[in-house]
This record gives sequence, structure tokens and C-alpha cells, in this order.
Amino acid sequence: ITIRPLPVLAITGLQAAYCADAPAVPLTGTIDGVAATAATGTFTIDNVAATQLNPATLAPGVHQVIFTGTGTNGCATTDTLRVT
Repeated sequence: ITIRPLPVLAITGLQAAYCADAPAVPLTGTIDGVAATAATGTFTIDNVAATQLNPATLAPGVHQVIFTGTGTNGCATTDTLRVT
């Protein structure tokens, strides 16, 4: 039996808070320090698939951004960020 380590994920490029009129921001992340691609990572905002965070389309309040990624060893994990 081989136990493989989970990859280290990081959501990049997002602030903790946005004004409602702020421009949309692409969702980006890294897996083990390498930029994720559509093949290796996906994002959701409040459990809805997303490729960008658009403050104009979100209600005021706290929103959960989840990045799910798979490392080169085939193991997957998540990183979560709360944005207001």
C-alpha cells in the first residue's frame, strides 16, 4: 500500500472583500505551487460552478469560494476562502 500526500492548494488573486461595483475577477489557484488549469482544478462560489467572481452578480454578504484540485500524484483536496 502506498499512501500519497495531498497536494497543497491555494486560491490566488482574490481579496477578502469587494464593493458591489468592482469589476469581475478571474478565479485562479495553484496546486503544489504550480498554476492550476481547467484540467487540474475547478472553482465554485456558494456551490455553483464558476470561473470568475463578479461582485455585481452576488448579493451583499459572505460568499464561499471553493477550489478543488488534483495533484500530479492523482490525489485531490480543496481550499476555501470566504469573500464579502
